[in-house]
Parts: sequence; structure tokens; C-alpha cells
Amino acid sequence: MIRAYLTRLFLGRMLAALIGLSAMLQILNLLENAGTIFAHGGFRDILHFIALQLPAIVSEMLPLSVLIGALMAFRRLAADLEVTTLRGAGMSLWQMVGALMPVCLVLCVLQFALQNEVAPKADRAFANWWAATIPPAADSPPPRIWLRAGSDVAAVDSVSTDGRTLRGVMVLERDGQGEISLRLDAPIAHFGPAGWVLQQVRVTRPEAARVQDVATMPWPQGPEPANMQALAWPTDSITLGRILAVLHGHWAGSQGLGYYRTELQAAFAALLSPMIMLLLAAPVLLAPPRSTGNTRATATGLALGLGFAASAGLLNAFGQSGALPPWLAGWMAALFFFAFACLRLSQADDSEA
Repeated sequence: MIRAYLTRLFLGRMLAALIGLSAMLQILNLLENAGTIFAHGGFRDILHFIALQLPAIVSEMLPLSVLIGALMAFRRLAADLEVTTLRGAGMSLWQMVGALMPVCLVLCVLQFALQNEVAPKADRAFANWWAATIPPAADSPPPRIWLRAGSDVAAVDSVSTDGRTLRGVMVLERDGQGEISLRLDAPIAHFGPAGWVLQQVRVTRPEAARVQDVATMPWPQGPEPANMQALAWPTDSITLGRILAVLHGHWAGSQGLGYYRTELQAAFAALLSPMIMLLLAAPVLLAPPRSTGNTRATATGLALGLGFAASAGLLNAFGQSGALPPWLAGWMAALFFFAFACLRLSQADDSEA
């Protein structure tokens, strides 16, 4: 009975915060892009834009919504002296927070699914749709794409929207020692039933003085068209399966392996985010009702939650750049704030015992 009441109180406020934050971010995003969309489409394209952007926004706002929802629910319990009644019935702070753990675990799984599967796929669909619907400005050519394809290193000037035609292709083939053994330059490449075929190829061998011109040449190491689309129009998120495929050499990535190793660690560390936010908000239960102490405790919980999110992002950036080991960059913030939140809650519970 008590668990159902606390869950209802928390979920109502958490969902209200999630809807409000997501709507605000969606409106800001829409205001920034509505003019461009209407110039090349109509109202249906606006709805398509909103639908494809929504999963990433919800995934990004869910941990913060858990924090705000918990702070509001705990503040209400403290203000109405319901915490005093519950403690008088023998419930500790840990038991009150534990009553919310089942729904919190569900939110952890939901966050993991959104962040690592739903949002990346929606981002990819959005990037492909945007590239096909909104043509790039003529005065801003796309940057050259660098990638690893097997043992090859390649660069491409531009990719067609379906990913089956490449322009300005340069391929550097390497030997077993990692030295360049062959350079291929082709103005165009097409993907057909037999795979990639380079056309009008100029072949350069570092040990030879002359250059050879070949009409066509296969490129067996070339990535699939879908892979080229992902490289030409990168997204902010990538599915867990894609990360593992890059690390095992089954998918070409534009970043170093350290970047993807950090993303893998951070993906699993993010499972703890809703739980950490809930624990950081819990000391508000003991804040004095109807006083500045209640406001101060709420502000402290909010600041700690934002600090956790900011530090996790900063450490991930360090890991992606190679400044920190991937496991340390991915897990440091989550483990530190989890331990800190548990210690803080234990001290608050002992002080009121």
C-alpha cells in the first residue's frame, strides 16, 4: 500500500517533468529548423521531424526527469509531514527509497533501451531523411570523410544519398607491418552486385617511380552503402550493436577505437543514472518542512544531479580523446556519485535515527 502510494507520487511528478523538459527542448529545436523544413517541405515534414527527434530528446531528459520528479515527490512528503508519519511507523529512509527501487529499475532498463537502440536508430533515420530532403548549401561542401576499412585507410570527398556512389576516393592499402604498400585514387566509385568498383583509377606504388592508370578496379574492403551513409551523415548516438561491430572490424568507423571503447563503457555505466538521481534526491525527505531548509536541500540535490551529468559527459570526452582509459572514463562519474549518494543517505538516516 505504501509502496504503491510512493510510486504513484513519484511517477506522476517524474512524467510531468519529462513531458515538460522534452516539450521545451523539442520546441527550441523546431524553432531553429522550422524555416528550413518549410522551405523544402510542408506540415507532414514537421511532424516527421518531431517524431524522429523525440526518442533522442526523451533519452537525454529521462535521468534529469527522475531527479526532478524525486525532488518534488520527496519535498511534498516532507512538507506535509508524511515522512514523520512513515518514520513513526518504523520506516527508515532506505526503506522509503527502496519502495521506489522497482520502478527505478524499470526506468534504468528503459533508459538503456532508449539510449542504445531506439534513439540511435531514430537519429540514423533522421540523418538519412534530412540529407534526402534538405539539400546542402552550395557554398559549404561536406568535409572529407576518413575511415578504416579492414586494413585499408580511405578518404572520400562525397557520398550519394543512397550511399552507393562515392566521389573523390583515395585508398591506402597497408601491408602486415602497417606500411603503405599501394595508393589508389579514383574520381568515382559505384557499388554494384559485385561490390565496390573504382573507376579511372590511378595506382601509385611507393617503391615504384611510375604511376599506372587503370580503367576499373574492385575495392573488396569497401564498406557497405549503409555504412557509407552513416559516415557521411554521422549522428550523436550509435547503437550498442554498431559499437561492437566497429570494435570487431565488421563496420567502418570514422573515430579511433578508443572512442568506441569509451562509448561501450559509458553505455553500461548509464544504466545506473536513474538510480543515482533518485539517491541524490533522497535527503530532501529530512528537510525541515515549510522553511528555507527545504528549498536549500532541493537546490543541493538538483546541483548534485547536474554535476553528475556534467562530470560524466566531461570524463567521456576525455576517454574518447585518449586522455583517460575507456573503462575509467566511462565508469568514474557513475561509481563516484553512486558511492557518494549512498554515503550521504546513510549519514542522513543515522542522524535522524
